[in-house]
Amino acid sequence: MIIVYDTTIKYAANKTISTYAGHGARKRYDSTVDKMEFLSPESMDIAADGSIFISDSGAIRKISNGKSETVEFEPSYISSAIVRCYGNDVYFTTNAFEDESGEQYYGIVKLSGNTADGIYITEAVYSKITDFDIDSKGNIYALINNVGMGANYIARFNKDDMEYLKEVDQGFTCMTIDKNDNIFLGNSVKGSIYYYDVPTGELRLFAGVDDNTRFVDGPDPMFFEPRSLFYKDNSLYIMDYNLLRRIEINNGNIASYSETFAGKISTELKPQTKDGKASDAEIAPSYLMEIGVLDGKVYITDPVNDVLRVVE
Repeated sequence: MIIVYDTTIKYAANKTISTYAGHGARKRYDSTVDKMEFLSPESMDIAADGSIFISDSGAIRKISNGKSETVEFEPSYISSAIVRCYGNDVYFTTNAFEDESGEQYYGIVKLSGNTADGIYITEAVYSKITDFDIDSKGNIYALINNVGMGANYIARFNKDDMEYLKEVDQGFTCMTIDKNDNIFLGNSVKGSIYYYDVPTGELRLFAGVDDNTRFVDGPDPMFFEPRSLFYKDNSLYIMDYNLLRRIEINNGNIASYSETFAGKISTELKPQTKDGKASDAEIAPSYLMEIGVLDGKVYITDPVNDVLRVVE
């Protein structure tokens, strides 16, 4: 059960939520979006051509022109966790896999045709990439929890090399990169969002208050549990526990105002989300769900109910 005090939610006007793809059958089936099915739609991103890529319980699913397909690739023992796009190229982190000696590895790969080419592969026992994104120049940045050192880092990848840029709080679990190639970070434990200036290495509070978790919209927004971030057109979209929220960003990279697009606070673990008015929707919370924005529409993966939703 969640306990929230001093809640002030301001809903954006005239927003609706609907099921875009899947019917909750919990299986992989490719067809048109009104007939396809998911096993467990989790991480997602949107390519430059508008194609939606989803990590569906380890498989890469592609939705384009109203139809779905499952992307086949080698080696077959590789499965996807977090998926990101750079232009029309697709990258993803792998789940742990074994080599011939039985050692566990994982890393970041790029889809090249039907091959998953390793960008960075390392031993799975010592670290975990909790999120990553790609800037306008193709540089890959990630949040990496180094188990051996007991520390959480912002890291940058350059070919097959990895550089730790800054140690950050353990609560940072999600990130997104803005138009200036700087990084927003969400702290799902402390209920805050930070901004990392890549050239200077400065990390500053962007929105929310550390350790004061609540849902508050307006000029001084506060957050309960930011779990997924997506930057688009001077706006930061946040999946805040089970509410879809948006921050308007001014030219000084300051949060000027926040509003809620969809969802209402609920203690239900698997609510039945109904199509219709977005402010009435009870969205099932999940640490695996992510958001993406295309042409003013916000897509939300729902791994609890095995569907892809859209708010518009």
